[in-house]
Amino acid sequence: MEERIIQASFFVVGAFSFYTIFRLYSLIFKEPKKKWITIVSFIIGFFISTTVWYLQQESLPMMITNIVIYFFLSLNYDAKMSKRIILSLGSYGLFMLSETLIVIVFKISNMDILNNTYFQIWGSLLTTLTAYVVVSAVIQQKAIKAQSYYKARHAVFLCIIIFIIFGISFVLPYIGQHNVANMFIGVVALIFTAVFLFVFLDTMIVESQERVARTEFEMQSKLYSNELDMVKEYQYEIKTIRHNIDHHIQTLNDLLNKEEYEKAKAYLQGLTKVVNVNLTPIITSIPELDSILNLKLSQANQMSIQVNSTVKVEEACRIPPQSYISIIGNLMDNAIEAVEPIVEKAKRKFDISVGILKGIFFIEIMNPYLAEPIKEGVRYISTKGDKQEHGIGLAHVRDIVERRGGTIEIDDHYLGEQIFNIKVLLYNR
Repeated sequence: MEERIIQASFFVVGAFSFYTIFRLYSLIFKEPKKKWITIVSFIIGFFISTTVWYLQQESLPMMITNIVIYFFLSLNYDAKMSKRIILSLGSYGLFMLSETLIVIVFKISNMDILNNTYFQIWGSLLTTLTAYVVVSAVIQQKAIKAQSYYKARHAVFLCIIIFIIFGISFVLPYIGQHNVANMFIGVVALIFTAVFLFVFLDTMIVESQERVARTEFEMQSKLYSNELDMVKEYQYEIKTIRHNIDHHIQTLNDLLNKEEYEKAKAYLQGLTKVVNVNLTPIITSIPELDSILNLKLSQANQMSIQVNSTVKVEEACRIPPQSYISIIGNLMDNAIEAVEPIVEKAKRKFDISVGILKGIFFIEIMNPYLAEPIKEGVRYISTKGDKQEHGIGLAHVRDIVERRGGTIEIDDHYLGEQIFNIKVLLYNR
């Protein structure tokens, strides 16, 4: 009975090692050709490896078998032959490196891993566990590379998880070394804990990415809705002007015939206000850029905030619209929010310049403010009550800029005044 439990323990650890290889291949390759075939092939590979181990229990046959299996498993993915060979050897090398480290740790801890079957099982488990932790950490680091505002929190969670996993793993061998049943339960529990914690962290990252994507989608939907409302408003204005144009022309003609030039001039000025030239939309060759600018200008206008806008487009935009929509939308939201509490009419304004020329997409916004910005290091902290309901944050703007190899400059006391100036430069590619 004891022998069967020991074999079962090695069996479970072997299954965990092939799950680790599956995670590694998911990191290196793209999606498999057919997912269900890939899963079946990993299961078959695991059983072949286990059978060879059960029959031989020799290092050389196991090494050759595993490398060959790793190579054939790589056939589930599109890749060059050289990459398959390197990955097969590298996968085995990762486990060998992990095993070397664990043997050293066990020797320092006075655990006889060579002559003690219990310690051999734990050594095998820790070898796989070390490889699993490394692969999983790299996978998550790759997933959050574009979310620097999440990296600090992720690093804390990752350190806690690693501490818990390895803390438990070095305590359990002493507890279960005289009871094979306890040892088996400990092996299963530790593997389950490790997988659960990393899957939980994976889920947190996915939810964060989905939240950002959802925010961007909602912003874009709002843009299109606003664009439609603005078109309807302009059409109504045009119809109104058309309807009354004959009356206005007749009135001006009468005033001019009577040589009442001052009255005609005053009437013409009043007519200009009726037409409301300020409602003229920004029109470039880029519909998405027009939408976000017109949306935010309309919102500022409704709050009696004057916006001095300069837009210059000399070449086609090659940057995905999601990127510059997020940047412009968030920065203009911040400017509107900063200016809104200002009572003095002359200061209820801000400037925005947007341009695409000479291979550069630049954005500059300059606005006054009342409340001093809150900073933590180089990052600005939102003072909004519900951050999730107010855009995706200046931190995400910085992420977009850095991901695209651009630059961002922020001066919160421009020219020594309470003026917030931010400049963003992106390569138009």
